[in-house]
Amino acid sequence: MMTGAGSAIAGLMVAYAMFQNYFPCDLRKPLKRYSHRIMNFFYPYIVITFPEFQGDGFERSKACAAIERYLNKNSSKQAKHLQANVVQDSQAIVLSMADNEDVTDEFQGIKLWWASDHFVPDRQSISLYPREDANRYFTLTLHKKYRDIITNSYLKHVLDEGKKITIKERQRKLYT
Repeated sequence: MMTGAGSAIAGLMVAYAMFQNYFPCDLRKPLKRYSHRIMNFFYPYIVITFPEFQGDGFERSKACAAIERYLNKNSSKQAKHLQANVVQDSQAIVLSMADNEDVTDEFQGIKLWWASDHFVPDRQSISLYPREDANRYFTLTLHKKYRDIITNSYLKHVLDEGKKITIKERQRKLYT
């Protein structure tokens, strides 16, 4: 059984390599687009992405910050890989989800999957100390049939809870 599966996978790899090398690029793009449409028709899940930086890329997304605060509460209990950060002017350690980590959440009996990841853009730079900027983002995966409930009430709930946690953890400063 294993030899049959191995030879089938090897055959698929050879066919894919031949497709990439010898099939014209002008015909490959529409074929890929239509195959993605067919796959999306049968794929029952929706993925929503929340990038860390939006617009011009200089200001951090408020939604991403609120989601991070909300997930910190759940991730320290569920995630196996955590990042530890010290809050400015405080001794408290804040645990958050590391990259490539998944956490499940439940809202009104609906199971949702949150994931944290990063994207390193391909930039050519000439420098003695090149710096690669990694753009973090969160993805929310849900079933198609719960789209209205999640987009109308769950996302608002996550943002509100994230803001409440931020206000609760904020350090008070007295000015005289």
